[in-house]
Amino acid sequence: FDAFMKGQLHLDVKPDERLALLKDPYDLAERTFHGIDYMWDRAYFDGKYFSYFGVTPLLLVYFPYYFLTGSLPNAGLVMAVFCVMTAVFFALAVEEYAKISGKKHFGYFTAFCTVSGFLASFALIIARGQQRFYYIAGMAGMAFSAAFIMFMLKAVGSQKIKRIIYFALAGISFGLGFHSRVNSVVPLAIV
Repeated sequence: FDAFMKGQLHLDVKPDERLALLKDPYDLAERTFHGIDYMWDRAYFDGKYFSYFGVTPLLLVYFPYYFLTGSLPNAGLVMAVFCVMTAVFFALAVEEYAKISGKKHFGYFTAFCTVSGFLASFALIIARGQQRFYYIAGMAGMAFSAAFIMFMLKAVGSQKIKRIIYFALAGISFGLGFHSRVNSVVPLAIV
């Protein structure tokens, strides 16, 4: 957020100048040998640190909240937004699967699958993560992955123009998940 507000992409954290002298600044053994500290889970390029994840939460929660209130949301609120989104889209995906599967499903069974599936997704454990910058991006990735699955299932069960719209929404959801945390959509891409 701070970098974007300053019109830059790199973080305002000055890397150890000795990193630029290393043959491979990503080599842990080489950094350790030279006693060089490195910022965890950030990309180092051209003498600067960059975050390679988390743009979607910035664009969809932090900036709108900031422009509406003049302050930044706390990490718990941002995490709650994406946790609720995950729960809602996951429930809608299970319901949509129940509709298009062609088998009779009991409401209680679908509700049980929804609740147990959401709890098994580790969403609530991720929401308790201590490194908020890291876990907010992961939770946003889960939310948009659930949205992607739901929209794909809606597309399968729809006709003509609705199908195109649902596929487009699935594609947008995939892109938002990708820009939240890349590894959250890798399983979807493989499938």
